[in-house]
Amino acid sequence: MVYTLVVHFHAKEGKDGFDKIRTTLIEASQTYVKDAEVSDWYVMDHAATRK
Repeated sequence: MVYTLVVHFHAKEGKDGFDKIRTTLIEASQTYVKDAEVSDWYVMDHAATRK
């Protein structure tokens, strides 16, 4: 059985918010790829304009 987890982040305005999320995702990916039960880890980046 395979589960898919989809998470959406909205960064605070400015570079600091984006950098914090990016750092968190890098740390998480390094943890999860070491887990034998994780089949793969994909991070998709989408730049959305706020309205």
